Amino acid sequence: MNLKELRESRNLSQEDVAKAINTNQTSVSRWEKGKNEPVLSAAIALAKYFDCSLDFLAGLTDEDGRPVPTDLPKQDLELLKAFHKLGPFEQETILIQINALAEKVKN
Repeated sequence: MNLKELRESRNLSQEDVAKAINTNQTSVSRWEKGKNEPVLSAAIALAKYFDCSLDFLAGLTDEDGRPVPTDLPKQDLELLKAFHKLGPFEQETILIQINALAEKVKN
């Protein structure tokens, strides 16, 4: 779930979010930690509040609506998110560097 990322990107506290969607801070904390999932009505309220899709909120798509692979390790997903934020030139530069490093490690 992208709730913590959304909240922090807007410099909001868990209490701010809780008040905005008429719940409590403990619920927001548990959702962010993955201990609980919000009921549908709360998830819809969160998506409206953050002006995002339910799919993005749930971590199923990125900000541009591209599907996010759910079978990748967390570190791989973080790299993919960061990579998608780059422009084409920066992406190509990163790919060249990764391939060069992989060759160096292989040899």
